[in-house]
Amino acid sequence: MLKTFTLLSFVFAFFAITAVAQVNLSLGLVANYPMNNSPLDATSNHLDLTIHNSPAGTPDRYGNATGAYLLTSSHPDYFTAAINALLAPTEVTLAAWVKLPNAVPDQKIAGRAVVGGGYLLGVDSNKLDAEIWDLSSVHYRLKANTVPNNTWTHLAMSYKANEYLRVYINGVPVDSIVAGTTGVGTTATWTFTVGGAPWQPAALNANGSFDDIFVYNRAINAAEVAALFNLVTSTIDDEQTVNLTSVYPVPLHQNNLSVDFRNNVTGKVRITISDISGRNVYTNEMTNPKKELIDVSRLQPGIYSISFLNENKTETHKIVIQ
Repeated sequence: MLKTFTLLSFVFAFFAITAVAQVNLSLGLVANYPMNNSPLDATSNHLDLTIHNSPAGTPDRYGNATGAYLLTSSHPDYFTAAINALLAPTEVTLAAWVKLPNAVPDQKIAGRAVVGGGYLLGVDSNKLDAEIWDLSSVHYRLKANTVPNNTWTHLAMSYKANEYLRVYINGVPVDSIVAGTTGVGTTATWTFTVGGAPWQPAALNANGSFDDIFVYNRAINAAEVAALFNLVTSTIDDEQTVNLTSVYPVPLHQNNLSVDFRNNVTGKVRITISDISGRNVYTNEMTNPKKELIDVSRLQPGIYSISFLNENKTETHKIVIQ
């Protein structure tokens, strides 16, 4: 309950400051890569990543065995995807969880850019490094705050023409500069790249773990970045049994989600499925459950969290519906 109380306290305090900030993590979402041992896009756009070389499954920030991808710069490992026309020319947001053993070298996290056009999120000299080239080929670059070594860290950048280029670390805005009046420059020759330089993917490669990458065609607000940081995205492998339940298949390609309950689960269990914006889309309560099939056929493709409350025990998993 402490985590819930802390998060709610943060949210209430944040909204007391920002007053009318709205949170909608589904609006403008172009691509989401959960990275749970799969390169698939969790949105209905199906902008799946293509794997280059041999990134491997690695523990995520919750300790799930293959909940993230490990990219090794010496291979080098990287991903590409066809993200282009779905992005608005005037706005863009990138966000990702990373754990880099050494955040000093210049390393590119994600983006679609070349000198003269595009957007790019990276790290350099233990700082978050965000770059935008607008339609006039003006280069905006913002290096801010501290990205620690060997620590899971949430990085985000957002750009809005005629307003700002803003960067966030662990859900908190850390710096901002004024942007020009034109949108992001075109980069038709280059593909969206994760873990390397879009203009030369085998250069400036990241060395470390990547998880939960989000791409938006708008500049999401500070409250939404904070919500992304606090989003529960605990991932399990297919049919991996944890404390209360086993949930499978992951990702889900069919209408029914199977839930196996362990023998020690007795009494009432409340099941809740929430979408990426935190809205409850399914609730049910059962007594002494053993195995259940949950019909999710009416849910749109995307990323959801499923929670189980049994007495004082709470367990949450991420599910991806494709």
